[in-house]
Amino acid sequence: MTDEIEILRTMYQVQVTRSEHYENQRATLTNLILTLAAALVALVTFDGNVSRTDTGTGLLVSLIGAFGFVASTFHSWRARRHGKRAEAYRNALDEKLPDAGINAIRRQIPEENTLLDRIWDAMHIAILLIGIFLVVLARIA
Repeated sequence: MTDEIEILRTMYQVQVTRSEHYENQRATLTNLILTLAAALVALVTFDGNVSRTDTGTGLLVSLIGAFGFVASTFHSWRARRHGKRAEAYRNALDEKLPDAGINAIRRQIPEENTLLDRIWDAMHIAILLIGIFLVVLARIA
C-alpha cells in the first residue's frame, strides 16, 4: 500500500506542478504582450498624431491582443485540466489515508471564486480594442 500511496502522491505533485507551469506561462506571455503593445502604441503616438501610416501598427496591436486572448484562454484550460487531475489524485489519497484528513483540511477553508481569468481576458481584450481604436483613428486621419 505504501507504493500505491507514493505513486498517488507523486502524480498529485506532477499535476500541481504542471498547473502552476501553465499559469506561469500565461503570466509571462501576458507580460510580453503588454510590453510589446505598449511599445507599439508609444511608437504610434510618439509624434503627437496618428496618421494613415499608423494603420498597420494599429492592426498589429489588435492581432497581438487577439493572440494574447486565445493563448491566455488555452493556458487557462490546460492549468484547470491539470488542477482537476490533481484533485482526483488528492481524493484517491484521501481514500487511502482516511486518518490523514486530507480533504477535511481543505473543507475547513471555504473556496472563493476569483475573477482572475476574467481579468486576464480583459487585459487582452483591452489591447485588441486599443488596436482597433488606433486603426480607426489612422483611417479617419
